[in-house]
This record gives sequence, structure tokens and C-alpha cells, in this order.
Amino acid sequence: MKITRINVWALELPLSRPYSLAGGRFHFDRLDSTLVRLDTDEGISGWGEACPWGPPTCRPSRHA
Repeated sequence: MKITRINVWALELPLSRPYSLAGGRFHFDRLDSTLVRLDTDEGISGWGEACPWGPPTCRPSRHA
């Protein structure tokens, strides 16, 4: 089995209500999230998600 395609999406997920961390120093009304889909030559697809606290440190990229 070989990976034939990788798709990556950067999303901003709105929260139903804002919240704060670190005694009010950090305020959030949405979270940055990254979704990944891998496809194989056998027709199998897999999904993954990462949702860090705060802004992303690396921007998603797509490699052919």
C-alpha cells in the first residue's frame, strides 16, 4: 500500500462562547485547526486533526 494523495486544510473553528486562559491574558473566540486526509492506492482514506491552543506555529503545506 502506498500513499497517493495528501490534502491539508487550515480552518478557524468558532467557539460557542469565548474563554480566557492564564488569568485573562489570552482570549479565544475561535481555534485554529488543521485537517489532514491521506489516500492510498488501495482506496483507503484516513483523516487526522490537530487543534493547538493559540495560533499555529507552522502553516500547513501540500507536497506533491
